Amino acid sequence: GPGDGPARATDGGVGAAPQGLERATSEAVELDPLVVAVLPFENLSGSDEAAPFALGLHDDLLTELSRASALTVISRTSVRGYLGSTKALPEIARELGAGTIVEGGVQKAGDRVRLNVQLIDAATDRHLWAERYDRELTTETIFELQSELARRVMAQLHATLTDEEAAAAGG
Repeated sequence: GPGDGPARATDGGVGAAPQGLERATSEAVELDPLVVAVLPFENLSGSDEAAPFALGLHDDLLTELSRASALTVISRTSVRGYLGSTKALPEIARELGAGTIVEGGVQKAGDRVRLNVQLIDAATDRHLWAERYDRELTTETIFELQSELARRVMAQLHATLTDEEAAAAGG
Protein backbone atom coordinates (compact mmCIF):
# COMPACT_ATOMS: atom_id res chain seq x y z
CA GLY A 1 0.00 0.00 0.00
CA PRO A 2 0.99 3.67 0.06
CA GLY A 3 2.54 3.30 3.52
CA ASP A 4 5.44 1.07 2.50
CA GLY A 5 7.23 3.60 0.28
CA PRO A 6 9.17 5.84 2.65
CA ALA A 7 10.30 3.00 4.93
CA ARG A 8 12.26 1.54 2.04
CA ALA A 9 14.11 4.66 0.99
CA THR A 10 17.44 3.64 2.44
CA ASP A 11 19.83 4.88 -0.25
CA GLY A 12 20.06 8.45 1.03
CA GLY A 13 18.15 11.19 -0.75
CA VAL A 14 16.29 8.97 -3.25
CA GLY A 15 13.04 10.28 -1.83
CA ALA A 16 14.05 13.83 -2.70
CA ALA A 17 15.07 13.23 -6.32
CA PRO A 18 11.73 12.40 -7.96
CA GLN A 19 10.25 15.79 -7.16
CA GLY A 20 12.73 17.65 -9.33
CA LEU A 21 12.47 14.97 -11.99
CA GLU A 22 8.72 14.84 -12.04
CA ARG A 23 8.52 18.48 -12.84
CA ALA A 24 10.81 18.10 -15.82
CA THR A 25 9.10 15.00 -17.17
CA SER A 26 5.50 16.16 -16.81
CA GLU A 27 6.32 18.76 -19.46
CA ALA A 28 8.02 16.33 -21.84
CA VAL A 29 6.06 13.12 -21.59
CA GLU A 30 8.04 10.25 -23.05
CA LEU A 31 6.37 9.76 -26.41
CA ASP A 32 7.30 6.72 -28.43
CA PRO A 33 8.26 7.69 -32.01
CA LEU A 34 7.02 4.26 -33.10
CA VAL A 35 3.50 5.26 -32.15
CA VAL A 36 2.12 7.14 -35.13
CA ALA A 37 -1.01 9.26 -35.36
CA VAL A 38 -2.17 10.12 -38.87
CA LEU A 39 -4.43 13.12 -38.43
CA PRO A 40 -7.30 13.51 -40.89
CA PHE A 41 -6.22 15.52 -43.92
CA GLU A 42 -7.75 18.94 -44.08
CA ASN A 43 -9.76 19.89 -47.11
CA LEU A 44 -8.23 23.30 -47.78
CA SER A 45 -10.05 24.07 -50.99
CA GLY A 46 -13.48 24.21 -49.41
CA SER A 47 -14.84 22.22 -52.35
CA ASP A 48 -16.91 19.17 -51.52
CA GLU A 49 -15.12 17.22 -54.24
CA ALA A 50 -11.86 17.26 -52.29
CA ALA A 51 -13.42 15.84 -49.12
CA PRO A 52 -13.75 12.20 -50.29
CA PHE A 53 -10.22 12.40 -51.68
CA ALA A 54 -8.90 13.65 -48.33
CA LEU A 55 -10.79 10.88 -46.53
CA GLY A 56 -9.60 8.18 -48.91
CA LEU A 57 -6.04 9.35 -48.63
CA HIS A 58 -6.26 9.25 -44.85
CA ASP A 59 -7.75 5.75 -44.85
CA ASP A 60 -5.14 4.43 -47.25
CA LEU A 61 -2.28 5.88 -45.30
CA LEU A 62 -3.62 4.34 -42.08
CA THR A 63 -3.96 0.97 -43.78
CA GLU A 64 -0.49 1.08 -45.31
CA LEU A 65 1.23 2.19 -42.12
CA SER A 66 -0.64 -0.41 -40.08
CA ARG A 67 1.11 -3.10 -42.12
CA ALA A 68 4.46 -2.16 -40.65
CA SER A 69 5.00 -4.43 -37.69
CA ALA A 70 7.41 -1.99 -36.04
CA LEU A 71 4.78 0.73 -35.85
CA THR A 72 1.78 1.21 -33.65
CA VAL A 73 -0.77 3.22 -35.59
CA ILE A 74 -3.47 5.07 -33.67
CA SER A 75 -6.90 3.94 -34.85
CA ARG A 76 -8.99 5.85 -37.35
CA THR A 77 -11.74 6.30 -34.77
CA SER A 78 -9.34 7.94 -32.32
CA VAL A 79 -7.84 10.38 -34.83
CA ARG A 80 -11.05 11.28 -36.66
CA GLY A 81 -12.15 13.53 -33.81
CA TYR A 82 -9.22 15.82 -34.52
CA LEU A 83 -10.43 16.88 -37.96
CA GLY A 84 -10.26 20.66 -37.96
CA SER A 85 -9.00 20.71 -34.38
CA THR A 86 -7.29 23.89 -33.21
CA LYS A 87 -5.36 22.10 -30.48
CA ALA A 88 -1.57 22.31 -30.53
CA LEU A 89 0.13 19.24 -31.96
CA PRO A 90 2.04 18.37 -28.79
CA GLU A 91 -1.27 18.39 -26.92
CA ILE A 92 -2.92 16.12 -29.49
CA ALA A 93 0.13 13.86 -29.37
CA ARG A 94 -0.09 13.58 -25.59
CA GLU A 95 -3.81 12.83 -25.72
CA LEU A 96 -3.22 10.08 -28.28
CA GLY A 97 0.07 8.90 -26.82
CA ALA A 98 1.77 9.28 -30.21
CA GLY A 99 5.40 10.22 -30.73
CA THR A 100 5.06 10.85 -34.46
CA ILE A 101 2.30 12.80 -36.18
CA VAL A 102 1.43 12.80 -39.85
CA GLU A 103 -0.69 15.73 -40.95
CA GLY A 104 -1.60 17.28 -44.23
CA GLY A 105 -3.95 19.31 -46.33
CA VAL A 106 -5.61 18.73 -49.67
CA GLN A 107 -6.50 21.40 -52.21
CA LYS A 108 -8.39 20.77 -55.40
CA ALA A 109 -8.65 23.15 -58.32
CA GLY A 110 -10.36 21.94 -61.46
CA ASP A 111 -8.79 18.63 -62.37
CA ARG A 112 -5.67 19.17 -60.30
CA VAL A 113 -4.97 18.29 -56.73
CA ARG A 114 -2.29 19.59 -54.40
CA LEU A 115 -1.33 17.73 -51.29
CA ASN A 116 0.89 19.00 -48.49
CA VAL A 117 2.09 16.43 -46.00
CA GLN A 118 4.24 16.78 -42.91
CA LEU A 119 5.80 14.27 -40.59
CA ILE A 120 6.26 15.77 -37.15
CA ASP A 121 8.21 14.71 -34.09
CA ALA A 122 5.49 15.23 -31.51
CA ALA A 123 7.78 15.64 -28.51
CA THR A 124 9.63 18.59 -30.03
CA ASP A 125 6.94 19.77 -32.50
CA ARG A 126 9.73 19.62 -35.09
CA HIS A 127 9.22 18.81 -38.76
CA LEU A 128 10.99 15.59 -39.70
CA TRP A 129 9.88 15.75 -43.29
CA ALA A 130 7.51 17.70 -45.50
CA GLU A 131 6.48 17.18 -49.09
CA ARG A 132 4.16 18.80 -51.59
CA TYR A 133 2.53 16.84 -54.37
CA ASP A 134 0.83 18.36 -57.40
CA ARG A 135 -1.08 15.96 -59.59
CA GLU A 136 -3.68 15.84 -62.26
CA LEU A 137 -6.68 14.18 -60.73
CA THR A 138 -7.60 10.90 -62.35
CA THR A 139 -8.61 7.66 -60.69
CA GLU A 140 -5.18 6.29 -61.51
CA THR A 141 -3.23 9.22 -60.07
CA ILE A 142 -5.28 9.19 -56.88
CA PHE A 143 -4.23 5.62 -56.15
CA GLU A 144 -0.66 6.28 -57.26
CA LEU A 145 -0.51 9.30 -55.00
CA GLN A 146 -1.90 7.36 -52.06
CA SER A 147 0.63 4.57 -52.52
CA GLU A 148 3.52 6.95 -53.07
CA LEU A 149 2.59 8.95 -50.01
CA ALA A 150 2.42 5.85 -47.85
CA ARG A 151 5.80 4.72 -49.19
CA ARG A 152 7.41 8.08 -48.52
CA VAL A 153 6.03 8.34 -45.01
CA MET A 154 7.14 4.77 -44.32
CA ALA A 155 10.61 5.48 -45.69
CA GLN A 156 10.88 8.60 -43.54
CA LEU A 157 9.70 6.78 -40.44
CA HIS A 158 12.04 3.94 -41.22
CA ALA A 159 14.97 6.34 -41.53
CA THR A 160 14.03 7.93 -38.21
CA LEU A 161 13.62 4.53 -36.60
CA THR A 162 16.88 3.23 -37.96
CA ASP A 163 18.65 6.25 -36.49
CA GLU A 164 16.98 5.67 -33.16
CA GLU A 165 17.74 1.96 -33.20
CA ALA A 166 21.34 2.67 -34.11
CA ALA A 167 21.59 5.18 -31.27
CA ALA A 168 20.01 2.71 -28.86
CA ALA A 169 22.41 -0.02 -29.96
CA GLY A 170 25.35 2.31 -29.45
CA GLY A 171 25.86 3.26 -33.09
